[in-house]
Amino acid sequence: GMLMSIKYVEGDLFASVLADIDRDPVVIAHVCNDKGGWGSGFVVPLGRTFPESKKAYRDWHEKNVPVDYMPFEMGQTQLLAVDRTPITFIANMVAQTLGGTRPLHYNHLARCMDTVAKFVKEQRPARDFSIVAPMFGSGLAGGNWGFVEELINDCWIRSGIDVTVHWMPGMTPQGWTPPLDTSP
Repeated sequence: GMLMSIKYVEGDLFASVLADIDRDPVVIAHVCNDKGGWGSGFVVPLGRTFPESKKAYRDWHEKNVPVDYMPFEMGQTQLLAVDRTPITFIANMVAQTLGGTRPLHYNHLARCMDTVAKFVKEQRPARDFSIVAPMFGSGLAGGNWGFVEELINDCWIRSGIDVTVHWMPGMTPQGWTPPLDTSP
């Protein structure tokens, strides 16, 4: 069949996710740093909307987690169910550091995204999960959105997973223009 493509939606991701009570389960995927910092960018509204996401990340960083838990390091992804209906998961993808011209590491991001894809596929066919995300990796993380978009295609779209990316006016990556709305 025809290859799906990323669906772009203008406006607040959280308002959209929380308002749609008839939606299928979603994984909200975003990029975290490997220093335990949760203070700027997308994590601010994320932590405000889902305080569990910030606490889980901080506990993981501070090693306040079970011994058999995965290490807190680049390329690891923490998947967290938040107490919402419909079902909502947060994917804390550790794929950037702090400082430098490009804090984002594409190799670690790809590994994180593969982990998320594997998780989504394990939920099927019982539940039809999709991934909802901000334009991760391209803001403070310094990545190139065109390249991140290719990773989304390779890791998620080619696995048959629906992906919706939210963008905020005035906060789009340099050189990117929203695709024209092609919906009927």
